[in-house]
Amino acid sequence: MSINWVLTNEDGSQPAPLPAEKIIFRSPPCQLHLEFKYVQEPVKWSAEGIATVTNQRIIFLRQPALPPPADPSQPSPHLRNLAIPLLGNLLSVRYAMPIFSAPHLELKVHPVRGGGLPQDAVAHRGVTREEVERLAGIAKITFRDGGATLLKDAIDRALSNPVPLAGGRTVADPDPLPLYHAPPDQAASASAAPLSEETALHSQDPPADCTPPGQAATLGQGDEPPPYAG
Repeated sequence: MSINWVLTNEDGSQPAPLPAEKIIFRSPPCQLHLEFKYVQEPVKWSAEGIATVTNQRIIFLRQPALPPPADPSQPSPHLRNLAIPLLGNLLSVRYAMPIFSAPHLELKVHPVRGGGLPQDAVAHRGVTREEVERLAGIAKITFRDGGATLLKDAIDRALSNPVPLAGGRTVADPDPLPLYHAPPDQAASASAAPLSEETALHSQDPPADCTPPGQAATLGQGDEPPPYAG
């Protein structure tokens, strides 16, 4: 099960990096609880594994890894991996220190389309911010021997200068601002000036991916194969 399928090495212990991706932090063993409480069919999963923070996403890999599913096209009750793009799919991060349980992080997330999680929680232009917040899932990450503050600090560092998934674009604002039209004199000078290499790169449309037509402009999937529920 994944928000966005994670490519890994042969034994499933480490994620395969995306283009321009840099690892910021790799956690000690932790436990992940993921729950979507307010969707049409509430679901929850739990698994033990390793959390990794990069400049593009937060990744959880179950450890030890489960054998590959016999039929990847069929839903599985097991959570194998989880990838949360920093831009667009991570709504909030909260450090919690309950009196009667271990400190943990709570991440509010919404799924990527087709990623194996409840699809009525996917954000799109027809959904208000309030509805996105209401339907979002909660990923709770707990450590036996500490590590929650280190993970929170790593996520904060990543969010201070996030990098979009390779070739991707962030989730579109459900209530976008009106387009800005420059005054005629500025527009003329802008059209005469050539695009810099950086501007040209970020002005290109993303490559085709596993998202349906109309959604590619709102969700960045990177160069990974289509996700599966497994």
